[in-house]
Amino acid sequence: FFFGFRLWHDKCSECLLFFGFVMSYVDFVTPAVEHAKIAAVHDESKEYDQAYKSYMKAIEFFMTAVKHEKVPKKKEMLKNKCNELLERCEKIKEYLDQNANNGST
Repeated sequence: FFFGFRLWHDKCSECLLFFGFVMSYVDFVTPAVEHAKIAAVHDESKEYDQAYKSYMKAIEFFMTAVKHEKVPKKKEMLKNKCNELLERCEKIKEYLDQNANNGST
């Protein structure tokens, strides 16, 4: 859609500026939330290895969102969510490590 928009308005400098702005904006929150939702489904299904991996992906996206967020309240909310997911990840990691140790002895 945007490539067609750009080609169609190729001689319009305002459209090119708008096009550049749209393409330079990256949404890190949406994929973070999607990964967190997937992680929660795995977590509820006791698929802890997959839950851990999905939580870690969500954390990466949330941390990147925090880095790029300019609004202090939003930044704080993102940090809080990131910390919440980190705590859950730590618990899952402990559980996975205990099971790996118990299984190898």
